[in-house]
Formats: sequence, C-alpha cells, structure tokens
Amino acid sequence: MTGTCLTGLTIFYFWPTAAPVANIDWSQYVYVDLLKNLDASGNACPSLHVATAVFSGIWLHGLLRSFGAPLWVRLIN
Repeated sequence: MTGTCLTGLTIFYFWPTAAPVANIDWSQYVYVDLLKNLDASGNACPSLHVATAVFSGIWLHGLLRSFGAPLWVRLIN
C-alpha cells in the first residue's frame, strides 16, 4: 500500500495533471460549487483512492484464496 501511494505521489509531483475547466455556472449547483472550492486544482491523475481500492481488492482476493474461502465469497470481492 505504501509503495502504491508513494508511486502515485511521485508521479503527481513530477507530472501534475488537472481536469479541464468546464464552462458551467457552478453557482447554480451549490454542492458541486462547494466541492470545487475545496479542490481548487481539479486533480485528475494519479487517482490514489482508486489505486488503493484496486490494490486492496486484489490483495483481499489473494488472501481469501489462500485461506480457502468458498468460491462465492471470493467472487463477491
């Protein structure tokens, strides 16, 4: 998990990215405007929350297989 996060942070440090600016009046969408103000840079990649979720899912699947969990339990994860 640490390696996944450090890799993503290193990539973002040297090659920062941002989402393209949309021509939308965000004041009409109060909650989206609030989120946009919290993340003013519009970070797009690398997505650490997705990377850690995928890593966790793969790791959990391997653990369940090694513990001999029933197939239906492994398929859910």
